[in-house]
Amino acid sequence: MKPTVFVLAFLSALSASATWTLSTEDVPSGCSHVITDGNWKIGVYRYADDNWRLGGGVNQNGAKYIAGSGVLDLRSLETDCGVVLKTTSNGGLERITTITEVWFPDSLEEMDGGTFNSDNTGSTTTLTNVVFGTGIRRIGPNAFNNCQQLQSVNFPEGLVSIEQQAFANCKSLVLQAGGFPDSLVTIGEKAFQNCTKLITGRLDLKNVSKLTGVAQFEGDTGITEVYAPHVTSIPNYMFNKCSGLTKAEFPADLSFIGEHAFNNGGNLVSFFPTVLPRLTAIGHSAFRGQKKLVASFDFSKSSLTTIPTYALVDLHKVSELKFPETLTSLASESLAHNSGLSRVVWFMGPPPTMTANSMWSGSTSAQWILVAGKKHAAEWKASEYLLEFGAGDRAKAETAVENCGLTGVKLIGKWQNGANGATYWVVEELPKGLAIYIM
Repeated sequence: MKPTVFVLAFLSALSASATWTLSTEDVPSGCSHVITDGNWKIGVYRYADDNWRLGGGVNQNGAKYIAGSGVLDLRSLETDCGVVLKTTSNGGLERITTITEVWFPDSLEEMDGGTFNSDNTGSTTTLTNVVFGTGIRRIGPNAFNNCQQLQSVNFPEGLVSIEQQAFANCKSLVLQAGGFPDSLVTIGEKAFQNCTKLITGRLDLKNVSKLTGVAQFEGDTGITEVYAPHVTSIPNYMFNKCSGLTKAEFPADLSFIGEHAFNNGGNLVSFFPTVLPRLTAIGHSAFRGQKKLVASFDFSKSSLTTIPTYALVDLHKVSELKFPETLTSLASESLAHNSGLSRVVWFMGPPPTMTANSMWSGSTSAQWILVAGKKHAAEWKASEYLLEFGAGDRAKAETAVENCGLTGVKLIGKWQNGANGATYWVVEELPKGLAIYIM
């Protein structure tokens, strides 16, 4: 521990700048003063005695007025010249290619939108390190968007909000040890999108409860685990293209899983919860292609009405699915899989609207077993898609049911609304509900 403290103190000493002075000479339009330390010269605006900000005033004309190079150390502003820096102006330091490192004072509470925002060519190429003081509470939209050389940012305890695209496309950024502070509540849309090195290992969102927009961590390939015990709604594209993700844990009252939430990954093995009584919707391609996911999803107490296209496609190791009485439709290829492996799908309600491809299988050896619940068994029996067993069918169906470990069911027919040569057996689950078994 002592060597670490020494190193930090040494680095801090190295970064210290000369004394800051305040001047009203050569002030650009939109600013009220200039601060300088002999190297840096920056326009500032004074809102009140205890509230200054970098850049211009109402019209922001002076927002980009800055000259200097290297390390920008603002920690001694208040002591040196009475400037209490509480906020930075929108775009106040954007596209300044001479900045290599920034140290902010403890007085800074909010970083306004686009403070260091780079253009789409990544022109803020020299900024590699940012150190916030203890006062930071909010990092605004696009604050560091596209700063592609940024490697290190600290997130002190007390930080509440990281807003949309704040660190999007910061492809060199590595989250410091300890990760996010306990105080962090809100993460905005695409906040860390395409930060491919952000996390290596566990992403701990232990107190985050508000996710706004979409794609907060899309493309972060180093994330292997996610722990988010207060995130009840998983936004669209949140972990899309997170190919390193193997484990995800959310609260038992999870209510929404968005489009492409876990798409384009392929290495997810464990997901919690698998019993989802509060789920109201699941999005297009939500778990598409997660062939390694080992789970039995129980949606039987949820209020799902439809399973959209590709939502649960290619889940080779998901052996059982249970759907609620509210389910009315299965979209094309919503449950499809390209294998001959077994699967169990429970339906608690009447037959939903479905296409021949809803439960499509790429293998002619695949068998789907539909088990109708007692309450709606008559509707399944009356369906135009239910056929009587042909010669030898009953024995095959009995074998399929036995191989799936089912007991207390009654064989009632063969489902003809299927595709690609797979077999679909229908049985009545006498005590409780309807299930479809896929072999």
